[in-house]
Amino acid sequence: MHISNCVSSHKLAVVMVLRVRLKTVLVFALLVRFLGNVECGSSSPGSGSSVSKTGSFSSGSSSSKSGSSGGLREYLHWRNWHIPRIMSLFYKKYKGEERMDGKVAIITGSNTGIGKVTALEFCKRGARVIMACRNIDTCKEAADDILTKTKELKDRGTVVCRYLDLSKTRTIREFAADIMRTEEKINYLINNAGVMACKWELTEDQQEMQFAVNFLGHYLLTLKLLPRIIKSAPSRIVNVASLAHIFSSGNMHYDDIQLKKKYNPRVAYGRSKLANIWFTRELARRLTEKRIKNVTTYALHPGVIATELSRHLDTAARPWIKKIYESRFVRYFIRTPEEGAQTTLHCALNAKAANETGRYYSNCHKAKPLRAAKPGRKNDEKAEKLWDWSWNWSGLGNYNPYSPM
Repeated sequence: MHISNCVSSHKLAVVMVLRVRLKTVLVFALLVRFLGNVECGSSSPGSGSSVSKTGSFSSGSSSSKSGSSGGLREYLHWRNWHIPRIMSLFYKKYKGEERMDGKVAIITGSNTGIGKVTALEFCKRGARVIMACRNIDTCKEAADDILTKTKELKDRGTVVCRYLDLSKTRTIREFAADIMRTEEKINYLINNAGVMACKWELTEDQQEMQFAVNFLGHYLLTLKLLPRIIKSAPSRIVNVASLAHIFSSGNMHYDDIQLKKKYNPRVAYGRSKLANIWFTRELARRLTEKRIKNVTTYALHPGVIATELSRHLDTAARPWIKKIYESRFVRYFIRTPEEGAQTTLHCALNAKAANETGRYYSNCHKAKPLRAAKPGRKNDEKAEKLWDWSWNWSGLGNYNPYSPM
């Protein structure tokens, strides 16, 4: 047994060394590519500098041999360089070309970030996209931008804006009632909206803000729209969760659901994202139990994305943390909204995913959630308890969400 353990340890050490060497080679290659695109010399506006088709700087002025002043100027204009973004080497792009003609998709929080990218892609594929947003002005701006970008497409879909504030259950009920009255079908529900790292705050319904917006609001919205979603089958429900569920211990804190006694923005965010994963799995189980076919659910981690989710970091954490997160250097290592939306597109459109439900996805493939989110009897019981608590809190009573309407 001792020898076996030693052998395993040596193998692990070899693997770790190889990984370090691989990372070293990769970083070296990136630096070579990075520096290869930098030419010394003045690059300030109006100095005769230009960006070539390959993205490299060329300067009309003579280059300094030392390159100190010109190099600094080019460093300050780094975004004009044609350099490989590190994260672009590791994310998968969804390459499916499925059409969505005649389909109806609802996307929450689709005025910015990955929600807007998802709305754009759906529109390109011919869907009727309902952009459900809290800020109706920015929603209209986003819709206009989407229509402008797709104006050359003959078979593009349509986009409409609807007001929805997930922190207020009254607006959720009003939105759902309006949709049930005006839309004959709902083929896709993308629960995308979210907040992150807020200061402690209660909603008008007296719930902690992150838990309310990221989970409770989407829970109620999904159940109120579920009869129409079932009637429209095949249909899919996609919940944008996060790897941040690892920050939660698996405790929903029912004895202090508002987190009045102890509040940590990071842990509270993790709790809300863990709830998204539990909700996805429990909804899939209940749909299967009711023998409802072709209505599938998905939870996903989009990656660390450069979006407006970081807007609360200065007040919930420290101003310097927000500055680092939003710095050009860090943004070079994290995903763009376009990259972050790829897993959402996979879950919503991939043909193989149509035969999967209740699973967790990352980087366009099934993944294993960590810690408290793993499938298993104990966690499944916790997911069922969360469902029951949320049902009672939402006041759903004798409501039947499984009857097609």
